[in-house]
Amino acid sequence: MLFIFVLTAAYASADASTGYVKIILNKEKTLYVQFQDDELKMATSVADLKDAKIINAAESSKLGGTTQQDEYSQIALPLTAKELPSGIQKIAVKITHIYDTGDEALGLFDYAGIEFIFSKKGPAGVLWEYSVETGTEVKSSAAKALNAELPDISQPKIVLEVQPKESRQVGVAIQIRSKKFTISAIKQAGKDATAYLKVLDKDGKTVNAANGPLSKFGYT
Repeated sequence: MLFIFVLTAAYASADASTGYVKIILNKEKTLYVQFQDDELKMATSVADLKDAKIINAAESSKLGGTTQQDEYSQIALPLTAKELPSGIQKIAVKITHIYDTGDEALGLFDYAGIEFIFSKKGPAGVLWEYSVETGTEVKSSAAKALNAELPDISQPKIVLEVQPKESRQVGVAIQIRSKKFTISAIKQAGKDATAYLKVLDKDGKTVNAANGPLSKFGYT
């Protein structure tokens, strides 16, 4: 059973204003993440953000013009074992905050990219990590905040997409999806897990084969 909670991300641009995103994780628990320039705080209530620990961005950069990007290292969500999906030992998030530091009157761009990382131990004790990337626009108040939801990866399946090309060729893409979510990366013991693809003819003979991380298998 996948438990649902709410994570809210707040940011601040150069004028130290705040904004919010809500990620629905569960009906009963809300984690507020507040950004102030290139810093963030996390707490389970807005009031508790005042005294929460400050976390600095791992990397900050200008994307051009007045657009700023702050990237935060992996942060574990404060979920108990009972609150985690079955078989999952930990869920962490990596947050990328992209925002405009220009003139607010011109309309500022604010976006929070959120990568959820689900961790579990395999039968041999090997750590497996499954990443799902999502995100949402940042709004100026918690009341106006848009929702992004915790991905449900409980029903994964391999999806093979084929696209016809010229000269009797086809492009093949492999994705792993669970309901409406796409698993963007799988790691085994900290390294990209290897996916294998074979193309067989009508007689079962291999006519092409490839292997590599999931990111390799686009339309090529």
